[in-house]
Amino acid sequence: MRRFLRDHNMRRLTMVFLGLLFAGCQTTYVHPTKTAADFQRDKFDCQTIAEHSAYSVGQAGDFWWINNRVHQCLQAKHGWRKQEVSDEGQSRQSSSSRSKSASNSSVAPPEKNNSINMDANTEVFPVLMPPIISNNIKRIAVLSPSDNFGTAVSAQLDYTLGVIRAMRPELVLVDRDSTEKVTQELNFQYGGRVDEETSTRIGKMVGADTLLLYRILPLDKTRAKLVQSEGGTITGGIEVQLIQVETGTNLFRQTVTAKTFFPPPNNGASWREEGVIRAHGIASEQAAAYGFSALGASLGVNPLGIVPFTEAGRVMDLLAGGLAEAVGLKKNDKIVAVNNRQFISWTNRIDLPAMLTVSRDGKELQLSVSRPPNP
Repeated sequence: MRRFLRDHNMRRLTMVFLGLLFAGCQTTYVHPTKTAADFQRDKFDCQTIAEHSAYSVGQAGDFWWINNRVHQCLQAKHGWRKQEVSDEGQSRQSSSSRSKSASNSSVAPPEKNNSINMDANTEVFPVLMPPIISNNIKRIAVLSPSDNFGTAVSAQLDYTLGVIRAMRPELVLVDRDSTEKVTQELNFQYGGRVDEETSTRIGKMVGADTLLLYRILPLDKTRAKLVQSEGGTITGGIEVQLIQVETGTNLFRQTVTAKTFFPPPNNGASWREEGVIRAHGIASEQAAAYGFSALGASLGVNPLGIVPFTEAGRVMDLLAGGLAEAVGLKKNDKIVAVNNRQFISWTNRIDLPAMLTVSRDGKELQLSVSRPPNP
C-alpha cells in the first residue's frame, strides 16, 4: 500500500494518500487532518466491523462484500474521501471530490455493489451509564424481533451474551430454540411491546425469571422518500429491555438512536432507495453497540462503561457518566494491561480499584480507577 503525504495549498492541511489496487485502478484515500497511522487504525476498525457483519448475514469470506463494506465505512464513519488513479497515472477525483453534494463512487464492480456509497457521517446520541440491577437474576430468556433485516445486530447480541456468560457463569441463558418454540405456540411475534400477562406466560413456559427483549426501531418510510430526493438525516436505533417475569417490571430499558446524514443529491439526481435502507441498517448496528454495552453495564460485566470494538482492549466510545469517562479514557485508546496483567480479552474481569495501562497515540499511560461510591 502506497502512502503519499503532502501539504494542501495555503491551508497546509495534511492529506494522506493510501493506495488500494483494484481492477486496473489504484484507489487512494485523502483526509484533511488525519495521518497515515490514523488511516491504519480506521481501516482496522472498518475491517473488523465488515467481517463481523459478513459473518452475521451469511457473507463470510466474500471478498467483494467485505471490501465494499470497508470502503463505505472508511468514508461514512471516519470521513476519508476517495480518489482514483488510472494505470497510466492520470488522477481522476471521485464525484464527491468535485462536488460537495455528490456521492463517493465505489471500488467494487457495479454488479457486486447493491448499496449506495454515501458521503455521510453516522452519529450516535450519547448513552448514559446505567445503575447495576440489584434484583437477583438467575435465568434469562431472549426474545428476538420478528424482523432483523439482515443486520449485524443479532451477532452483536451474541457477542454480548458470550461476555455475560464468561463473567457471570451463575446466570443461565435459556436456549433460543426453546424460546422460539414457545412464541410460535402462542402465535406471538415480538414487535417491541410485551404486556405483563404475555411476558409472564412466556417466562414461565421457558423457565426464566427475566426476559431480555430488543427491537430495531423501524425506518420512517415517508422520511426516507424525502431524503432520497432532497437529502437529510436517516435515523436508526434499538430498544433493549430486561423484564422481570413475575411482576412485569422493567429492570432495564435503554433506547439508543443514531443518525446518518445524506447531503442533497447533485444536479437533480436522487439517492437510491437501497442506499437509504442500508443507512438505516448501519445506524441501527452502531446504536446496538451502545445499547448492548449499557446492558452489560446494568448486569455488572461492564463496570467502566466502555463501548468496545471487537479487538481486545480497543475503545470505540464511552457511556456518559461512567468510570472510564471520569478517569480520562478516550475513543480509540487500547487497554493493554490491568493491574500489570496483560489484557487479552473483553472477558477479562476488571476488579476495582484498578490501574489501567493504556496505549494512546503510540505512548503508554497509567489511569487509576477507584470503586464508585455506594449509592
